[in-house]
Amino acid sequence: MGGQRSLINKWTTFLKTRLVCSIPCPEGADTHFDELQDIFLLPTRDERNPVVYGVFTTTSSIFKGSAVCMYSMVDIRAAFNGHYAHKESVDHRWVQYEGRIPYPRPGTVSVLFSMFDLFYK
Repeated sequence: MGGQRSLINKWTTFLKTRLVCSIPCPEGADTHFDELQDIFLLPTRDERNPVVYGVFTTTSSIFKGSAVCMYSMVDIRAAFNGHYAHKESVDHRWVQYEGRIPYPRPGTVSVLFSMFDLFYK
């Protein structure tokens, strides 16, 4: 929702979602590769559902490295159709939005087609 000044508490059509790319560690603290560097699309028989490979790096000051993670376009669409998150408190942590979501759902059509067009250009 919103942003600064005129957009505060207003719905926008800009949506983003997190692509989780991590390595589970035995002690329970996963190593997250959270900076997307590039993507590669591997076409499938269903051209609307390619396999997406992402090249990530880590922002950690302790560990430097890169990783390649694979996602299906179906999973990416599902992430965009999931719950909204917003920064509710002063500590700026993201929490699930529990309020009323307008209809039509913001970004429903434009985000999926924009993402699809971006991947294929």
